[in-house]
Amino acid sequence: MSAKTEALLYAAARSQHLEENILPALKENKLVLCDRFVDSSIVYQGRARGLGMDVVAQLNEFATDKLSPELTIYFDVDPRVGLARIVAGRTNEVNRLDQEDLSFYDDVRAAYQELAQKYPDRIVTINANQELEQVVADVFKVLAKRVPAFFEA
Repeated sequence: MSAKTEALLYAAARSQHLEENILPALKENKLVLCDRFVDSSIVYQGRARGLGMDVVAQLNEFATDKLSPELTIYFDVDPRVGLARIVAGRTNEVNRLDQEDLSFYDDVRAAYQELAQKYPDRIVTINANQELEQVVADVFKVLAKRVPAFFEA
């Protein structure tokens, strides 16, 4: 599949997900958590696949009607650590991204770090090289600070 096709498919799926799930939940004042959103496309298709981060950002602005998350939690992990964790937890299922070389993931990480620097009010970086328990604790600290109403008893 070409990089352009991949970017268009992700943008289309994101638009549908937004219309069918995210917008109705937001209208009901619910907390919406997504596993990956526009930043992932900007990084993977824009930078790592070479389409250009601005091009993919513009495509996704159209797909989402410029809706942007209030908070993005970026789990920063050394690609070597992340890949080792994937291999350790693998159930023999391999996807296209599993076949990329280490330089691809180094580029992905660098692009995420650039976005985190560009949008420091929205993107909070969590050191995901730590043990899982500490990563989870760090995430809860961020959520308790940024969306306290959802954590009140």
